[in-house]
Amino acid sequence: MRIGDVTTLTIEGAVAVIRTDSPPVNALAAPVRAGLAEALRVAVADPTVGAILLTCVGRTFHAGADISELSKGAAHPTLTELLADLDACPKPVVAAMHGTTLGGGLELALTADLRIAADDSRCGLPEVKLGLIPGAGGTQRLPRAAGVRAALDLITSGRHASADEALRLGIVDRLVPAADLEKAALEAAIQLAAPGTALRRLSRLSVAERDASLAEIDAFVARQGAHNARLNAPQAAIRAVRASVTRPFAEGIAAERAEFVALLADPQSRALRHLFFAERAVTKSRWIRADARPIPVSTVGIVGAGTMGGGIAMNFAAAGVPTWIFDTTQEMLDKGMGIIKKNYAATVEKGRRMLADVADAIAKEAAEIFAQLDAVQGIVFQRFPLRAYAILNARVGWRFLNDQLELAAVGTNLIDDGHREHPYGQPIDRRFMGVAPAGGVGVGRGAHGGGRLSALAG
Repeated sequence: MRIGDVTTLTIEGAVAVIRTDSPPVNALAAPVRAGLAEALRVAVADPTVGAILLTCVGRTFHAGADISELSKGAAHPTLTELLADLDACPKPVVAAMHGTTLGGGLELALTADLRIAADDSRCGLPEVKLGLIPGAGGTQRLPRAAGVRAALDLITSGRHASADEALRLGIVDRLVPAADLEKAALEAAIQLAAPGTALRRLSRLSVAERDASLAEIDAFVARQGAHNARLNAPQAAIRAVRASVTRPFAEGIAAERAEFVALLADPQSRALRHLFFAERAVTKSRWIRADARPIPVSTVGIVGAGTMGGGIAMNFAAAGVPTWIFDTTQEMLDKGMGIIKKNYAATVEKGRRMLADVADAIAKEAAEIFAQLDAVQGIVFQRFPLRAYAILNARVGWRFLNDQLELAAVGTNLIDDGHREHPYGQPIDRRFMGVAPAGGVGVGRGAHGGGRLSALAG
């Protein structure tokens, strides 16, 4: 039976198999949620159905939600409404997970009674990377499945867990070869379809060892120190996970929802979501050819050792890219390097970096090295044609861009829309790039913490 545009329901024995086919990643967008909700209603109403199997066609189980709905509002049923219906389902539910089960997809799987995963799959709750927390029960069900330590680690980092780790933590119940996933999941569902089979819903459990779990949360906060203190999403995640221990499930869900809604309006989350869409929009630019490939960048030079130049240098150094800083006078260079060294000293004092790492990270002060650079980052404060080109030409040598450099980047606020050529009448070619000064620039192996832009050739 076809339900909507992306969902089918077939009855195999006593099992209702609900399949979603919504490429590329079966994201839980409105049509997918509507199809799942209707298929679930049909399966629950069918007296011949004893269990339900959720599976996806294509390269992955549900890999997150439709992020565009975060700003415009989600259509009904929302993911929270869908998972509430699934949690109330009187029949056992099995989730067959393959590919990358992320965000709302993992929240959906955690609502099932049994989770069977392909042995090459991965899963995670990456919402923190958008300045958010899981908003459909992830902060409440994951601690019940894997414990608070694992839940805090995965939710506040947004990292993916391998299939083996997911099994060890209790996130999934069984691993099978990818080729055998649906067969194994169907066999498990047939067993659960037997009359009298008890449901295994995480919502009906409590987080194990309340006092020990609260101590784990306090220890996690102590270990984090100032690492995430200025980031609102990790702090909200810690509070929500704590609620999973101290409150009944329904109250924990309400606490999670309140944190999630507050983060939607938070400037940090709005900025990270803007960056998410901007990075993807770049790949669709009409200025980028289909055969464009990243330029390999192994060394970077920065023109200007001021506040922005120094900060960008530290980002490149932290990413392991050899970095050189250049300025017009030794006095300005020494002042900039002094600020960089003070910043590194502060991180050492806070215990966030080892001295050896800091020593390796301090940028070298050699202007002549620009002849060997892959990229030049210019930091100047006048309008672009007046000073940036003057520095590049007089102090570094514009010829290097024409003859040897792969890329030159300058803050976009310095580029005059009326000047598309440099002072000598030569056109700006494909190796010139404008970047947003507030975000810094990362080329090749760029650091996420300073804002990342990939340099594309072509």
